[in-house]
Parts: sequence; C-alpha cells; structure tokens
Amino acid sequence: MKIKVRKTAGFSLVEIIIYTAILAAASAVVVSTLLALTSSFENVKSGKSIAGSANVALERITREIRNSKSADLAVSQFNVNPGVLKLNAVDQSGDEYTIKFYIDGGVVMVEKNSESAVALTSSQTVANDLTFRRVITSVGEAIRVELALESDSNGQLKSEKFYAAAVMRGSY
Repeated sequence: MKIKVRKTAGFSLVEIIIYTAILAAASAVVVSTLLALTSSFENVKSGKSIAGSANVALERITREIRNSKSADLAVSQFNVNPGVLKLNAVDQSGDEYTIKFYIDGGVVMVEKNSESAVALTSSQTVANDLTFRRVITSVGEAIRVELALESDSNGQLKSEKFYAAAVMRGSY
C-alpha cells in the first residue's frame, strides 16, 4: 500500500528563518549605507560653508589691502591672534576712508569709517585665527593674512586654514 503525502501551501520554519536572515542582512547594509551617505553629506556641507566664508572674507580683505595707501600702525595688531587690521584708503571718487578687520565672537567683522560692523563670515562657521603679518620691502608694503575657520555640522567638526597676501598700492 502506498502512502500519499499531501503537500500544503506555505513555507517551512527553516525557509522562514533563512529569508528573515537575508532580509535582516540586506536591511543592515542599506541602513549602514544611508548613515555613511548622511555623514559624507554633513562633511561636504561643512566644507562648503567654510570655503564660502573664507572666500568672502579673504576676497574683501585683500581687495581693501590693494586699494589702501597705508596701514594704521597705532590700531593694527600684527603677528598676533586675533589680529586687527586698520587701513587708510581712498575710494574711486577720491574720498579718504578707513576700514578695519577683526574677529568678534568667532566672526570676522569689517568696519568702515567707524560705522556699524558687518560680518564677513557666516553664522555656521567659527573663525579661530585671524593673523595679519606686515611685509616691508624696498619697493613697497604688503599684508599677509592667515584665517582659520571651523564648522560643526551635527557632530562633524571640520577645520581649515587659508592664506592670502596683497600689496598696498599706495605703498609703492
């Protein structure tokens, strides 16, 4: 006599365990990838914020150095951190003005003719170092600027240092 085994629809316990393990492994890979992408995005975002702030600040500082005729040695603080740079300059219409650069509360500030100061760096960055170095040669005078910025975006701390130099046109 033959015994007929009746097949029923569904999964066995072993199959369910194997499929669950495969699904768990795939989910872990996806979550790990998403976390890595988020971390990379935050790092790029911090770098972009730092680069943008450095570009704006150094562009303005070097442009004003080039347009200036001299540095105000009584107010300027060279070779120290944080430094102060006050320049005596002439605008395109021939009017004289002074412009001052300094750090206040981790923000690079510019102050023209002792008016209200304006921030040159974004609120997402912190300026740790602003050092001005005076370079004097037989043909003219230059200012070297060192700027260190950092940004903390969701625990991703990124710090970069930037350098620029410009010759004062009125000095040669």
